[in-house]
Amino acid sequence: CEVPLARLELTLVRRPPEQARWLKLVQTESAKLSCAPPHIKEDLEVVMAAVTSNGQSLEFAAEALRDDQNVVMAAVQNDWRALNYAGEAMRANRKVVLAAVHRDWSALQFAADSLRCEI
Repeated sequence: CEVPLARLELTLVRRPPEQARWLKLVQTESAKLSCAPPHIKEDLEVVMAAVTSNGQSLEFAAEALRDDQNVVMAAVQNDWRALNYAGEAMRANRKVVLAAVHRDWSALQFAADSLRCEI
């Protein structure tokens, strides 16, 4: 009895050297995101690496990423105080705020007024 071989597809992506350097740097020293050039602060992969390592590095992310639910969620799950640096929409996002509050009730101080009254 012959077993058919499964087909495997592999895609290799080569990162630009600058992005690879910043990825490595923020994984070990997330505060370095503060020194990054604007295009690196807009790089989803670099910012996710930084906020996963230190949630408060969200402060240095580009504005658009501070309004990205996945980025903010990763940040507040690492450190509830990251909610302070989230964009307005995320501070009014029930799911994000509850994730931060689950870590520490003090996170409510950073929630949008409208949501703070509900929780």
